[in-house]
Amino acid sequence: MMPPLAEWGSEVFTAAKNAVKERFALSNTQFSKAIDAIKGNREFYGMIGGETDLPCLLDDEVRRHRPEPTYRKPWFFRWSSLFETRMVKTIRR
Repeated sequence: MMPPLAEWGSEVFTAAKNAVKERFALSNTQFSKAIDAIKGNREFYGMIGGETDLPCLLDDEVRRHRPEPTYRKPWFFRWSSLFETRMVKTIRR
């Protein structure tokens, strides 16, 4: 409903604000409280384009704990090769 944070202060924001206020029958104060609640919640704030600092998480730690990409065949390929191996052993008997 609301435009990205970068567009706040533009006419797009004003139109969206008026539409939200009308749809939910909000006063200016109620709308401001709703916006403050959105800004105070990390997940909601991210939905409108905001970024939240994580002071306890350093970039070095994120890089160090990032898992290495590995390729693993899907289960049905692993299962079929196992099945083929068993079938070959059975045939050889």
